[in-house]
Amino acid sequence: MLACMLCFISASLIGRTGNAVLSRVLGMLLAAYSVQVVINGIVAVRASFS
Repeated sequence: MLACMLCFISASLIGRTGNAVLSRVLGMLLAAYSVQVVINGIVAVRASFS
């Protein structure tokens, strides 16, 4: 979270295009992490019924 905050604070240094690219990359990382959390939850629920 600290790394993301530092990236967005330094957005003025990387310009408008760099900021857009950085936002998309961080969004993809957040989406991948979210999917992994959901998968872990489903696996845990299935394991509790076995």
